[in-house]
Amino acid sequence: MHAALTIPHRLVLRAGVIATALMWSANHYAIAIIQPLVPGIQSGLALCTADFRILGTDIYLDRGIYSLRIRADLARPTVVGKRVLIPISSGNTIEGWMDIRLTLGGLLQYPLLLLIVVLAWPVSSLREMLTRLGISMPLVALLFAITAFVTIMAELWFPLHAQFAPGEHWLLLTFSRFMMGGGGQAIALTIGVIAIGVATRVSRLPLLSLRL
Repeated sequence: MHAALTIPHRLVLRAGVIATALMWSANHYAIAIIQPLVPGIQSGLALCTADFRILGTDIYLDRGIYSLRIRADLARPTVVGKRVLIPISSGNTIEGWMDIRLTLGGLLQYPLLLLIVVLAWPVSSLREMLTRLGISMPLVALLFAITAFVTIMAELWFPLHAQFAPGEHWLLLTFSRFMMGGGGQAIALTIGVIAIGVATRVSRLPLLSLRL
């Protein structure tokens, strides 16, 4: 019985150590990780949405907490519910914008969870771990991009929906609530498990040798 419990205990200990190390690293290096991505985030938002004009994106410090700050305005008159909303700075007579802030830790939580799963699960060889990382890192980047975009767009639309169209069902906001309610963690865990399974199969394939 003791031997049977050894593997689960070691797995939990390994996951705890790796989670602690990654969370410490994310807490201390979040700015270094996200700061280079800020121009890409702003450009991606500008390309992916025609409803908002992105006025600025930067790292903002408030009460010791670093956040990604996005300033935006409606790009044109937009129908929400039964109202036609006009951009805040329409006609250049008023200077104003919508302001949302997302903590850096919140933006990194799903990619971090995926990495914890990938690194914590035991491997049989260095080749398997390298294969696992090679498969997982693009997935980590993709998960960050998708969850960041969904969260930012949902935060921009939430107040407009709540005030002018509370009875309407918007898929974006539903998906965002699903993520915040535990769906994001479930997606990260699922991707991690799939990456582990694929890496295990790939790493056991025979290496091809080239002969001249």
